[in-house]
Amino acid sequence: MPHSTDALLAAAAAHAAAGRAAPALRAYADALARDPDHPLALLKVAEHALASGRPADALAPLERAAAAAERRGGPVRDIHFALGRAHMALGAPAAALPAFRRMLAAAPGDVAAALAVASAAVGSGDAPGAEGVLRESLRMHPDAAGLWANLAVALSAQRRVDEA
Repeated sequence: MPHSTDALLAAAAAHAAAGRAAPALRAYADALARDPDHPLALLKVAEHALASGRPADALAPLERAAAAAERRGGPVRDIHFALGRAHMALGAPAAALPAFRRMLAAAPGDVAAALAVASAAVGSGDAPGAEGVLRESLRMHPDAAGLWANLAVALSAQRRVDEA
């Protein structure tokens, strides 16, 4: 068995890449036993819960991962993306919105982050906020079809169909 947290994470990643979920999860659990707030290990455990259709089980590890990543560095964008996805899967776009906004702040100009913010904003009743994020992103990525399509949704939600 690997002895360092990094070796355990590498072993877990290798198991996951080979489609061996159970050994990967055991290796992540072993890594968390050594370092209970390791952001990447917490993220990977939470992503497994999300992929398994258990978004509620992903929330606590993702909250811990987000706090740990803020303190010590880590995959901030990916953690907040997973946290937002968990909230969206639970039907809570208003709860997802702050996570997606932190994702966008961690990766300015990221089209996926802008789309996530816009989706959660529209879902929580803030179509004007979605429009603003999308228009800002379109200034950087004018050829991104997904941004245009989501802008049409945000405009339609504001009953501005003629602009959509």
